[in-house]
Amino acid sequence: MLQQIKKQLVWLKLDNTNISDDAMADVAGLSNISKLYLSNTNISDKGITHLQSLTQLAYLNLVATKVSAQGLLALKKL
Repeated sequence: MLQQIKKQLVWLKLDNTNISDDAMADVAGLSNISKLYLSNTNISDKGITHLQSLTQLAYLNLVATKVSAQGLLALKKL
């Protein structure tokens, strides 16, 4: 559903939802995202790797997720 407005979408709040690691591949297709809120979700290191393509990403909230310091290294180039 978000693909229809992906050019206009710059902030996405998914905190406190049932979003999965697999759904992060869809989020990665939203190339204009600059702020992404994922707090209090089940996102893990596996899901976070999908976000490497979000070159506009300036803010990422991962509070209370399963993402480790090792998982964050996947976003090092951002």
